[in-house]
Amino acid sequence: MVTLDFSQKVVRRLELYLLELAAYQLPVAGYDLILLLPVAPDFWNDQRTLLVSAPAFVGKPLLEVLGGLIGTLRGGISDEEYLTIYNIDVIDPAEAVVQRVQQYLKKRDEGETEASVSLIGGTTNQTLTAIKSTVLEELAREQPYRVELLEATFDGRLVSIGPQGNDAVLVFDTETGPRNCLFSELVQLHSASHATR
Repeated sequence: MVTLDFSQKVVRRLELYLLELAAYQLPVAGYDLILLLPVAPDFWNDQRTLLVSAPAFVGKPLLEVLGGLIGTLRGGISDEEYLTIYNIDVIDPAEAVVQRVQQYLKKRDEGETEASVSLIGGTTNQTLTAIKSTVLEELAREQPYRVELLEATFDGRLVSIGPQGNDAVLVFDTETGPRNCLFSELVQLHSASHATR
């Protein structure tokens, strides 16, 4: 059985927070930056700092954003997974590091990419994990998609999206009728133009 890895779970939770901020009105701009990086140059364990940047956060109080991010993460990952996140930092999309990482990820596949910490100006031999996701940015009502879930793949046109508990439910019109899935279950989402390739 296919399972969501840690970075996919984290990204879906982070994207759910942006959906909530946008009141589930599509389209929603995704994250400019999602990084998991070492806590400190002399800190060698599994804990990481989660560094994020999104246009939706500009002008919002930092404590409100951090509270929302923490709440959505706690609602969808295990305690053990949550404890690997040492802290969360939010940076402005205009910062040079955001453009540098975006350029680095531009031609890379969806998912996580390991890179030297020098990508963001570090000088140790540690690595960071840059995460690229286009799922949220691809979402648009009435658009056809190939939807890849944990246990199935299907083709359908997105009819609606809305909150359901601490998740969001997507409703697709398929050849066999309506089909629902939770946003957190999405492994991959391809627009119809990509689905036929």
